[in-house]
Amino acid sequence: MNIFTEVKSRVSAAEVAKTYGLKINRNMMACCPFHDDKHPSMKIDQTYYCFGCGEKGDAINYVAKTFGLSQIEAAKKIIQDFHLPIEFEKREKRKRKTPESIKKRKDLENDQVEEIKKRFHKWCTNKCHTFLYLLNLIQTVKESQADKDPEMVMNDDAFAVMLHAEPKLNHWMDILCFGTEEEQKEFFLQGRKGVMELEEQLFRAGKAILDRDWNCIEQRKCG
Repeated sequence: MNIFTEVKSRVSAAEVAKTYGLKINRNMMACCPFHDDKHPSMKIDQTYYCFGCGEKGDAINYVAKTFGLSQIEAAKKIIQDFHLPIEFEKREKRKRKTPESIKKRKDLENDQVEEIKKRFHKWCTNKCHTFLYLLNLIQTVKESQADKDPEMVMNDDAFAVMLHAEPKLNHWMDILCFGTEEEQKEFFLQGRKGVMELEEQLFRAGKAILDRDWNCIEQRKCG
């Protein structure tokens, strides 16, 4: 609760006006002190409104208008004159410290944003290399299966994982290499779990196939 809200919760406009000399009748009406009012035209209670000149406000507004004070000066006057248990000085000190605390918080937030940006760019670069490696791995596996019985190859679960992953990897490569920054950020924020899972599947599948035909693959590379 700020100081203005606290003051207004403790003192009404009517209480303030009475203390500073305004006569208020039983209907909570008074002659408006802000214009030449011959008959009561101001309705005043928790707040006030003059049907004659249109002046309106709360306890702090009333004091500020009556004594030509700023809002904070009016609040301080009410605290002092009504002996309100509001620690004004401590609030002032905290207020002076606020800009520095806000600056530190903003600096921390900026540092966090920069750290996220660094992680984002590093992740994109690393994934480009990883996806390229996996696409080459898939191509190597496809070559290793070229001389085998097609039916046996197509029933190989590890090989099926490789084939199904290839278009997805190409799509991800397109996002990282040619996508907009917004597309890349969305991929970074939403796609990391899926990327990790697919990478693990592909490495397991590649190992299963290449280990199975390792000699054949080495001969193809050397040839």
